[in-house]
Amino acid sequence: MTDAAFEMRVTRLAQQLLERCQSEGWRVAGDGSVSECVAGMILGYTNGETLADQVREHGGFVPYWRRGNRRMYRLTDLARHIEENFTRT
Repeated sequence: MTDAAFEMRVTRLAQQLLERCQSEGWRVAGDGSVSECVAGMILGYTNGETLADQVREHGGFVPYWRRGNRRMYRLTDLARHIEENFTRT
């Protein structure tokens, strides 16, 4: 698969994740980022603790940034992680 095709899939999935957040009533910041708890739910965890544990133990597998003492995850980074690790071509 070409890089352009991969990036198009990431963009499409990020849009789907945004729509899911909106339909679930999950807060999405203006820059397209969500809290650790929401990111964990998107990745299939029941709460953010599993994702937080991964960050503490391994430094995390999905890029994040801090807003105060909270970790925030961009929907595009979550989509990229899903496409790279969970989607078969």
